[in-house]
Amino acid sequence: FSEHNKRHWKALTTSPAYETYRGLGFLLLIPFLWSIDIHLWQRTRVNYVYIFEFDPRRRLTDVQMFEVALNSMLVYIFNLFLFIQQQDYMILKWMHQTTFPTALWLYFLAQFLAGFSGFGSEWNNNSVLLESLSNVLIAPFGRCRFYDSIVADVLTSTVKIWIDVWHVLRWYSIQ
Repeated sequence: FSEHNKRHWKALTTSPAYETYRGLGFLLLIPFLWSIDIHLWQRTRVNYVYIFEFDPRRRLTDVQMFEVALNSMLVYIFNLFLFIQQQDYMILKWMHQTTFPTALWLYFLAQFLAGFSGFGSEWNNNSVLLESLSNVLIAPFGRCRFYDSIVADVLTSTVKIWIDVWHVLRWYSIQ
């Protein structure tokens, strides 16, 4: 690394922004992988809409899901670029160090919640996901579907991501 790049790397890794960007970056991989799954299921004619009990009129196709993932990744990369370049440009120096990571969390939280409130978000299967998350949390006592077991498997497979999310929420709550 050059001295200039070392300064950027140090600014990223010595702040809570590291956990923020790492956690969100890995969370953004999930829609990409889900769109690949949908594509493979459609090619092999697996009726995943019936298996997961999705609403056939409101589900996302593989291309729509990939588009959602790409748009989210563009916002993520642009925000990360602004955070890294914050030290170099006078117009960005007046901002606090946590401005960009906080804005990114708020953007993704708004995107996720917009699917529940009917704002016309493309993430319109969020109510199914929220219902499944609640079923996973009350697992021995609630309804258990195949989709719930898939969501539980994803949750247990992404422990490091959820540890990052916990650290970020804890850090923002004490600031």
